Amino acid sequence: MIGDSMTSRCPHVLDSTGSDLHGETDQLRAQGPTRVELPGGVIAWSLNGHSEIRSVLTDPRVTKSARAHWPAFVNGDIPRTGR
Repeated sequence: MIGDSMTSRCPHVLDSTGSDLHGETDQLRAQGPTRVELPGGVIAWSLNGHSEIRSVLTDPRVTKSARAHWPAFVNGDIPRTGR
């Protein structure tokens, strides 16, 4: 599974202005599965390979329901920024 060997350090902070969207996307593809920091300091995974995405989507430990499992989202602690 992808998260097992990753450290807690976040290697890539996303550019919230989107000034070089294609360049940033190319960087993320080159890095492979990696942790990213979204606007508002939210840490997430950037996945771009078919096998990694399939692994995550079929893993019973992973949910698509932020409301059910992400208290900071439910409580409004995550700023409503971005697109």
